Amino acid sequence: MWRSALLAIGVVGAALLVLAASHGGAATPRQHSCGPGDHQFIQAAALTKGQLWLWQQETSGGETTPIQLVAESRDAVKQVTATFPTDPALREARLLMAGMFEDYRRAVEAKAAGDPRSTALFLRAFTLSNYSREVLTAALAPLGALGCNVAPLVA
Repeated sequence: MWRSALLAIGVVGAALLVLAASHGGAATPRQHSCGPGDHQFIQAAALTKGQLWLWQQETSGGETTPIQLVAESRDAVKQVTATFPTDPALREARLLMAGMFEDYRRAVEAKAAGDPRSTALFLRAFTLSNYSREVLTAALAPLGALGCNVAPLVA
């Protein structure tokens, strides 16, 4: 339990530091890249995002349990953090998505336990999702020109 909480705090803290560094100060153009690690992240993140959405739909429909959705969310964090993109926007998105999946897992657990904090956790996961979408939207054209299609992650 404590390990999960510390992991979540660390992931969210790191994501916020990355955001502060990327949005503060003078704007400098990013040097984008599109190597094998970048392709791996895009593929893993798109697949994970899609799988988690399907599990969420099945849980909402009563076909699966929140326990199964929690396990899938935990796997989503592992799958995304097992990738090593070299592009700065994709590295930032990786941190944000890992935090989003972790907060989503914690929110589902809290909701299943009747914990009123679930609403705040869902909101935090949604906020990290929006930050990730902003980062990826800004990188859509430059990464696309290099052969990295991040459109499935923005949708």
